[in-house]
Amino acid sequence: MAYPRTGDPKQIVDSLPTVEYVDVNSYEPDGYLTMNHGAVDVPGIAKFVAEYMDRVLNSADESNWLVSEEAL
Repeated sequence: MAYPRTGDPKQIVDSLPTVEYVDVNSYEPDGYLTMNHGAVDVPGIAKFVAEYMDRVLNSADESNWLVSEEAL
């Protein structure tokens, strides 16, 4: 996901709706953020992503979103 901030994203991620086993995998300040999660709760993941997009990217308009998930 895009990460347009300079600080460590852990505090932001921890403040979002809980998704099972979510953690920050890697990030680049003013660049990107990758996260891991163990959730199979699709509505929970959707809520988490929506809150992230709204709080971090200031983009509550879902028509502009391009989101993908990759199974590892």
